[in-house]
Amino acid sequence: MQEVEYWDEKFQQDIDDLQNLVNKALKVKGSQQQQTLDEADRKLREANTTKRSYKFDLRLVSNSTQRKSYEKQLKEHDAKFQSLMEQLQSLKSDAQKESLLQGADTGRTPEQEGDAMMNEARNTQDKTQTSLDRTKQLVAESKDIGQNTLATLEEQRAQIERIDAHADRTMENLGRADLLIKNFSKRMANDKFIQCCACINISLFIGVILFLIFKNRSDDDGDDSSILSATRLLSLRGSFDREASNADVDEYYEKLLMMTTDVE
Repeated sequence: MQEVEYWDEKFQQDIDDLQNLVNKALKVKGSQQQQTLDEADRKLREANTTKRSYKFDLRLVSNSTQRKSYEKQLKEHDAKFQSLMEQLQSLKSDAQKESLLQGADTGRTPEQEGDAMMNEARNTQDKTQTSLDRTKQLVAESKDIGQNTLATLEEQRAQIERIDAHADRTMENLGRADLLIKNFSKRMANDKFIQCCACINISLFIGVILFLIFKNRSDDDGDDSSILSATRLLSLRGSFDREASNADVDEYYEKLLMMTTDVE
C-alpha cells in the first residue's frame, strides 16, 4: 500500500517536472532550447520507469476498492503524460526544422555551395577509404592469426592423439603384465619341484640356526667345566699348603702343573 502511494506521488512529480521543462522549451530558442529538450528527454525516460513500477505495485493491492481508485488516478496521470510526450515531440520537430533552415542560409553563392559540398564529399570519401584500408589490414592480420591458431590447434590435436595412443598401449601392456604375473603365480603354486626346493631351503635354514644354537651352548659348557676344574685345584692347593711338608709341596706343585696342562 505504501509503495503504491509512493509511486503515485513520484509519477505526479515527474509529470509536473516534465510540464515545466516543456513550458521552458517554448520560451527559449537555439542552444538553450536544445539543452532543455535533452533534459526533458531524460525526465521522460525517468517518468516511464516510474509508470512501470506504479503498474507493477498496483497489481499487488488486495483491496479492490483501493485498487480501482489508484487505477483511476493512474489513468489521469497517464493522459497528462501522453499529452506532454506529444508536445515534446512537436517541439523537437520544430527545433530540427529551424536548425536546417539556419544551416541553409549561409550567404554563399550556389557555386560556393557546390564546391563546399564537393570538398565535404572528398573528405568523407578520404575518411571512408582510410577506414576501409584499416579494415582490410585488420582482416589480413586476423586471417594470419587465424591460420597460425589453426596450425597450432592441429599440432596440439596430433599430440593429443599420440598421447592417447601411447596411453592405450601402456594400458594394454599393463593388462598383459598383470595376466603374466597371475599365470606365473599359479604355476609357482602348482609346480612340485619349486615347492620341494622351497621346503629344502627352509629346512636348511632352520638346521643352520639350530646348529649355531647348540654349538654356542656346548662352548659355554666347556668353559664352565674348565673354570670348575681350576677352582677345585686351587682349593686343593690351599688344603695341602696347610697340612703337607715342604717335600710334599714340591711334589704337589708338579702334579698341579700336569693337571693344569691336561685341562688346557
